[in-house]
Amino acid sequence: MRSMRSMHSMHSMHSMRALPAAPQAACRMPWEGLDRKQARGGGTILAHSFSNKINGRASEMNDMSVVVVMREENPRTFDARAMLDELSATLALYTGDGAQSRFRIEDVQSSRSVFVVARTIDGHAIGCGALRRHSFGIAELKRIYRRPEWPGAGSVILRFLEGVAVSMGYRRVILETRQANSRAAAFYQRHGYETVEPFGEYISMEGVRCFGKALAPAPSG
Repeated sequence: MRSMRSMHSMHSMHSMRALPAAPQAACRMPWEGLDRKQARGGGTILAHSFSNKINGRASEMNDMSVVVVMREENPRTFDARAMLDELSATLALYTGDGAQSRFRIEDVQSSRSVFVVARTIDGHAIGCGALRRHSFGIAELKRIYRRPEWPGAGSVILRFLEGVAVSMGYRRVILETRQANSRAAAFYQRHGYETVEPFGEYISMEGVRCFGKALAPAPSG
């Protein structure tokens, strides 16, 4: 059985906007320390808050939290397909390349790989992401996307995938984006990623920019 399934489902609470009240298991915990608490059904809750921009101003919304449920899903489902298409359309608009040819569903259904969907507690899909095996100790992140109306969800998805990578035995994650996609580059740099040389299929491609990040090992015991 794949490593991801052994982790059960995981949940992240982050301050966005008011939605139906979360289950009692969804308590507040600091995100930065990745504190964890078991939820009903054997899942894990990760909680944090962030500043959300409303009308151009940054406002702390610690009292208006929503629960984001992160779980492995089939990338061929309706919601997954819809978000992957949205991502491709957005990339094509801003960079001229939707990058569909560089994402193969089979890659994220193989050993030590995963495709995840982020949902609200009422089941609304708000983002997705994937990782696939690059080498024994290195995973490649793919198709990280959050819907425009959910600022902050991208960070939740990214950190969740990093945690999954650690649980699968990876020591490093790498990724590729377009040089024209300065917004994505800034996002990854804010999360500790550094520019690396192009790798794999991207070595011979023009207009790409690659990033990498070393992962902290899972705590022993």
